[in-house]
Amino acid sequence: MAMTATSSATVRSYNYTPLWTPTGGSTRPRMTVRSSSFSVAPILTNLQTNCATPLPVLRHVADAMADEMRSGLAVDGGSDPKMILSYANTLPTGNEKGLFYALDLGGTNFRVLRVQLGGKNECVIDTEFEQMSNPQELMFGTSEELFDFIASGLAIFVEKDSRSFSLSGGRKREIGFTFSFPVKQTSIDSGIYINQMDKGIRCLRHGVGKDVVACLNEAMERRGLDMRVSALVNDIVGTLAGARYWDDDVMVAVILGTGTNACYIERIDAIPKLQGQGQVPISGSTIINTEWGAFSNGLPLTDFDKDMNAASINPGEQVQTNLTTRKIVVEVCDTIVKRGGRLASAGIVGILQKMEQDSEGLIYGKMIVVDMDGGLYEHYPQYRKYLQDAVTELLGSEISKNVIIEHSKDGSGFGAALLAAANSKQGKTRLAKYYIPLEESEKHKVEYEVHRLVVNRDPKFTNFVEFRTHKVIYRRYAGLFFSMCVDITDNELAYLECIHLFVEILDHFFSNVCELDLVFNFHKVYLILDEFILAGELQETSKKAIIERMGELEKQE
Repeated sequence: MAMTATSSATVRSYNYTPLWTPTGGSTRPRMTVRSSSFSVAPILTNLQTNCATPLPVLRHVADAMADEMRSGLAVDGGSDPKMILSYANTLPTGNEKGLFYALDLGGTNFRVLRVQLGGKNECVIDTEFEQMSNPQELMFGTSEELFDFIASGLAIFVEKDSRSFSLSGGRKREIGFTFSFPVKQTSIDSGIYINQMDKGIRCLRHGVGKDVVACLNEAMERRGLDMRVSALVNDIVGTLAGARYWDDDVMVAVILGTGTNACYIERIDAIPKLQGQGQVPISGSTIINTEWGAFSNGLPLTDFDKDMNAASINPGEQVQTNLTTRKIVVEVCDTIVKRGGRLASAGIVGILQKMEQDSEGLIYGKMIVVDMDGGLYEHYPQYRKYLQDAVTELLGSEISKNVIIEHSKDGSGFGAALLAAANSKQGKTRLAKYYIPLEESEKHKVEYEVHRLVVNRDPKFTNFVEFRTHKVIYRRYAGLFFSMCVDITDNELAYLECIHLFVEILDHFFSNVCELDLVFNFHKVYLILDEFILAGELQETSKKAIIERMGELEKQE
């Protein structure tokens, strides 16, 4: 036990002439359109046949997606989709208050955002953002120079805080860091950069093996900026968090743009690879970043897919085209878009199908929202229609009525700020006593996790919650939270009364106890605690007896 206080036209024909241009001993064909004397109908028919995605194919893809998800959750590396744990176990509830920031680092620029949150009644009071370009000379420098530049940009942005943005006295600025590069995340606020897929920011290669959060925090310290990272998130995770702030029914987020990815909310007890690990809770939920762009097992690959995989990009020549040629392009594009939208729908249904099976039928019977972001989904209405129609085909008309697909634009930055708020590190531990041996680093981790768990918990929930292999019993008195971590089988109501007894005794000695009493009279507070809890077990529950003993001790001072 431990005690603490604290996001069509009909096409007929075309003709082409291959142009051969030798380069370095090798040849590559280039193609231009010349006339319309050659029938392309068989070619288009072949393309449409190969790219067709009938319902049985979509069902196979959805089933394969669900199976791959389970394999990836069973063991690291068990599937092509990486099924990465985000450590975003505490999601925004709408109760968050205060000023929070977000940083979204991209290949050519970075965006910074600030948001003033007002809790349940006022929600989002105001937001502002700026976009800053990454200087080319920094792209080939060191990772330290890059983070120093980012910290300087953040400092300038903070200096521009207007009157509508206010930081409560004594609080440190907190920021959510959207870092959509490969990292091995170890907690909500730490992650090791693991390879050299740098999206053009070549200086990041110097940061392989480093904690990117530590790099940014150190840069902000060098700049004299009183700010720290509270949440490290992938853009898809930020998208889901931003959407869920407004709608509790959001369970899945998908990005369909230049690239694609999906994430969803998973139950902790449905992640076998986490079972038995002490650093994660045994219950609750978290966001899983699927990285479904790597999913290939079960996808129907055409000859065109295989050819594109084998060939490098060939820029070709600019063509002057006639109407017939443009109609050809339209029909080819429509064929590809239809296939893409329908396959994306199969992936979404695969995620929902996995959640439905694991919950034993509790998902499809209620409203569930899939949040969508990305330029492809936003700007291509026909793509959206193909995707929605295929979801209806796969789920049936009745179930699909409960699956709402909504679009949110650029939600990842806002979501990162919300996750920073939900995982805020504000608050100090004023009293802590442990009855089992723990390293100092583990004690700090426990205190941080318990603080985050109870402070961000919705007031309408009970005052006890499972934590790792134990449970936390807590009560709030004004700005003080008193928490006890006890065995999973212990009586919750008994320990709630134990906390209240402790506070009543403190009130007796300090006349309406406050935080400063705990700070300046900590030795007496520990003596009181020792009078009714010994070696982690309740010894005395009589308020009168404890007060009398404390009186005797005071006489001896």
